[in-house]
Amino acid sequence: MNKLSKYTLLSTVAAMILVGCGSGSTTNESTTQTETIGQTTGETIGQDPGEIIDQTPAAIAGEDQNSIEDNVVKLDGSKSSDDTKIINYEWSDNGDILSSKTTPYLEVDNLEVGEHTLTLTVTDEADQTDTDSIIVNVKPRAGWYGKTKVYATQEDTVYQHTTAGIFGVLKESSDTQDKNDIPGVGTAVLQVVFPQTNWEKEENGDYFSDYQSYGANKQAWTFQVKNQKEVDLSDATLKIELEGIYDVIYAEDNTASPEYLSLLKVNSDKRAKLTLLDIDNEQSYSVAELASAQLGMNGKHVRTFKWVMGEVDLNDYAVPGELLASDINTKNTLVSKMEAAEAEEMKSDSKFGRPPALR
Repeated sequence: MNKLSKYTLLSTVAAMILVGCGSGSTTNESTTQTETIGQTTGETIGQDPGEIIDQTPAAIAGEDQNSIEDNVVKLDGSKSSDDTKIINYEWSDNGDILSSKTTPYLEVDNLEVGEHTLTLTVTDEADQTDTDSIIVNVKPRAGWYGKTKVYATQEDTVYQHTTAGIFGVLKESSDTQDKNDIPGVGTAVLQVVFPQTNWEKEENGDYFSDYQSYGANKQAWTFQVKNQKEVDLSDATLKIELEGIYDVIYAEDNTASPEYLSLLKVNSDKRAKLTLLDIDNEQSYSVAELASAQLGMNGKHVRTFKWVMGEVDLNDYAVPGELLASDINTKNTLVSKMEAAEAEEMKSDSKFGRPPALR
């Protein structure tokens, strides 16, 4: 029974008692009886049945997340709700306030390796609050990599290289030759190689992958597109694509001899910072612009390009003179000085640059 029905019933009972009795004393008793009935029900006679009670807000911090060291963690509390209006969203990390503002979104790029409890506290116009938390597990970064993909089209025939075309950074790699750099072997109609000219003399030559040391704010990888076999592609048009960038983490329980796992999700923030330089023509292209870039072999059998991570300046267009002088007779100085068995041993020791398997 609702409040209004109970009040009507009490009024009816009181009226019946008054009609049946004629003396004032009886009326007083009737009034007292009516008040007693009302008190017994526990209802407040006279309360406005249409009164609206302000509700507390409901905080929704989203789903738990896994992230990588130095990656941007995107927080979204937009699914939080209130019957009037939420006026403040406060995010905290294990009790330390990260942000307090009127919008539900926050991007955090400085979370340390480990498990973080990120709590969202929402406040409405009546100063009522609610909280919700998610767990963000930040794993140590081992590096990242991307894959250069090149297509040459001539007379309606499309040629694609089969070499790795892998470049990136790994914490256990160096800026000279190491086990993650695959030596270039043999010739092909179309190859993508990373030529090295400033390493130790016996290490210089072409490589199918190039991993550099981790941590520099700006890095660059020079690569060449080579046409070295019976099909002449000097007049072919070129299309260059970037696959990735993919983050790399350490395999679990293997800290003594590091092995790596590649995450399939593309790191779009790092991808957006990468620029392709056409060294021969002094042109630059963002990754987004590559789809419409007008590229070609330009009458040559060797074309030189460079990936640059970070801001580009004029110095980035400079490459060793011997690279610009390369022609169809370019030979791999490294392989010519290595026995086949030694080359095979180096390749089998490469755990990550073959290219890495996506998991």
